[in-house]
Amino acid sequence: MFLELIPASYGFKLGKVNDWSHDQSASYSKQFEFALEKINNSLPKVPAPHWKTSIEAAQTYQGAPDIRYRKSVSLTVIVPDDGTCVRVTKNEDPIHAKQFHTVEKSSPWTLEIKDSCSYLLVTQNDQEDFSKVSRLNFTNLDEGNKLISESAPKLDSSERIYRFKNPVDKQGLVVLLSDIVDKVKTDKQISKDEIVAAFQEIAKLLTINSQEDKS
Repeated sequence: MFLELIPASYGFKLGKVNDWSHDQSASYSKQFEFALEKINNSLPKVPAPHWKTSIEAAQTYQGAPDIRYRKSVSLTVIVPDDGTCVRVTKNEDPIHAKQFHTVEKSSPWTLEIKDSCSYLLVTQNDQEDFSKVSRLNFTNLDEGNKLISESAPKLDSSERIYRFKNPVDKQGLVVLLSDIVDKVKTDKQISKDEIVAAFQEIAKLLTINSQEDKS
């Protein structure tokens, strides 16, 4: 590689070492030094923020951790030793954002996340230099089980039309039923006691059906 590929590459244009008609070692070394200096200058001088979540990242998408959760997840941000503070933004570049939350070195910062979004973190030092931006992607799996409002025309203005995906597990069913109850409660057409009575009646029907299936 060092004797053939690199010297013959577009950036060096010296050709393979074995093909040199004269000694070009000095030029080769200087170009290497220039390239290393350029790489060194482009590397962030400030350490990336420290962070942790209550649930481990399920996978990484395009280099960013993907945290998939149900109900909620907590994120804790900590300023690294060589940093002064950490900027935190939601779905926005923290270096150029006009509004951001500042985490001070004296105390870690924890927040509870309940929606699907991305949080971006960047460390800042005393010289106002920045680290590389850390992006964390959060996906609330419950959102896929909630009711989806339909915008079709309605004869009655109080009518609500929704569609939903069939749940594939118990937690998904709980999320769907809870969302239905929340929507019904918001419309105030059925009392809380009637909602409870309806679920009790459904539970009895399920018990009867289960007994019939066994017989």
